[in-house]
Formats: sequence, C-alpha cells, structure tokens
Amino acid sequence: MVTAVYSSPGPRHKNEDSALGIGFNVQTSNDNGGQSLLEVATILIVLDGVSSAAYGYEGSHCGGALLAQNLIVDLCALATDSNGSWNPATLQAVCQQAVEAANAFLYQHAQGGLPSHVTTLVLLVHAGEHAVIVHLGDGTIYRFRDGRLTKLVREHTLLNERPDADPVSSQGVITRALGKSPIAEADYQVVSTSPGDLFVLASDGVSGVLEASVLASIIAREIGASPVQSTLDRCAQAIVSAALLAGTTDNASVALGWVAPPSSNVTKVYVTPPTLVLATGEVPTTNKRRKKT
Repeated sequence: MVTAVYSSPGPRHKNEDSALGIGFNVQTSNDNGGQSLLEVATILIVLDGVSSAAYGYEGSHCGGALLAQNLIVDLCALATDSNGSWNPATLQAVCQQAVEAANAFLYQHAQGGLPSHVTTLVLLVHAGEHAVIVHLGDGTIYRFRDGRLTKLVREHTLLNERPDADPVSSQGVITRALGKSPIAEADYQVVSTSPGDLFVLASDGVSGVLEASVLASIIAREIGASPVQSTLDRCAQAIVSAALLAGTTDNASVALGWVAPPSSNVTKVYVTPPTLVLATGEVPTTNKRRKKT
C-alpha cells in the first residue's frame, strides 16, 4: 500500500489533529540460512483531539504515537511467526489490543476525575488481502473503488444516535472517543481489499464540509488511472484545500492508502526501523467551534 497524509490547522490557532502513514517490513530467515524481506503491513491513522477536553492536543498526538508503536511491534512479531500469512481475525485482535492499550494510557491521565486526554480515532491496518478499520468519534473512512466512493463507517455523534436531539445544541457532540471511558467502545470491521482500491481517512474538519460527490470528483481528478506517490500527495493536499475553501471551522486532515497492483511501477522503499510520517500544519489566525463530548 502506498500512502499520503496531509493536515492543516485550518482557521484554528492549534492543530489538534494528527495524521500518520506508516509502511514497514521485517527480515525473515529461511530453512537454508538465507534472509528475505517481508512486507508486513501499512498503518493509517487520523486522530482529532477533542477541544473541550483539557489536553485534546496531547491525547491526539500521544495516542497516535502509542498506537503506532504497539501496532508495529505486534505486527512485526505476528508476521515473523506466520511468515506473512495473515488471518483477518488475528489481525483484528492485534488492532483491538493496541487500541485498548492506548485508551487505557490516555484515560489514566484524567484530570480532576474528568477525562482530559481525549481524541477521536479512525484507523486502518492493511496486510495481505484484508484491512481492519477501527473508528471512534466523528472521523470517517471511505473506499474509492472503480470510480465509486463508499463510506465505511457511521460517525459516533449525538445527532446520529438520537434523531430527536436538538440540532443546534447537539452540533459537534460526539458519543465515543479514545480516552473518554475506561474501555474503548470502538467499532471494528474487516474488509477485503483489491488492487486499485484507495482508502481515505478523514477528520470531521474534512468530512463535515465535503459531500461525498465532491470528494469523489477530487480523487478522480487528482489520482487518475495510474497513481504514483506524487499524485497521492497532491490528492491529499487538494482534499484538505477543498475543505478549507468550503469553510471548515476545524482542523482538517486526511490519510490516503492506495492498494498498488502487483504490476505497479510505484517504487516502495522499506526502512528498518520503520519510518513514520506525522502530518502537521502551519499556524493559522483564528479559533472557532470546539468539539464537545
């Protein structure tokens, strides 16, 4: 999987989003004493620190780093033991363990008896022919396949869960988040992947202002028939730029993951230890709406 991430603080003073794209591998030994390079997995994460929490920024950035660290360690061990043969149920169990560990770490730092290191989460872990997607809060995950954009999750918002809720007072109220409760009430699902699939993880600063049809048109225009790293980078920036032009009042972040066909000429570079890309943005000028829990 080839990845691209981009994040902007938008109209806010601080960027409480974090977006990560990580691809990594391990060296394995065979029975003849030789070594081979085994592609392990790709991790995409977008987190959005909850502004009404005392330390939403820290929750987002620390939560993302801890998730990535735990996933890398466990996935490398799993890949070595299985020689790269992935069981989707085992892959989901690894993700759940990492999410619960990150949630426990953030929750134990509650201040004054109230959760303080709170963040939304959208996570995708791709290995083999499957991906596990995890979500908490109002971030969104899409899959772009054969020119069609499909939303894969339903946001955890008060308006989604209580249709009778007042649309004004309930605006921006989320019902689940990482670090909000002792147990992470995350949604997990395993999806099959096909060469050419593009996965889009977005914070609500993007998904809240861009209709799916607009997002699909940006992807079709920027990616084209044969994506390369530069077109993925350009697409990520174009999506965030469109959200800013659409008037988002929040930080805006995306992480893209393209399942490259076997014949693709995209060059994959593997580094040990794995490389980690953390997207941040420039300092903006004003502060607007705050997310509530």
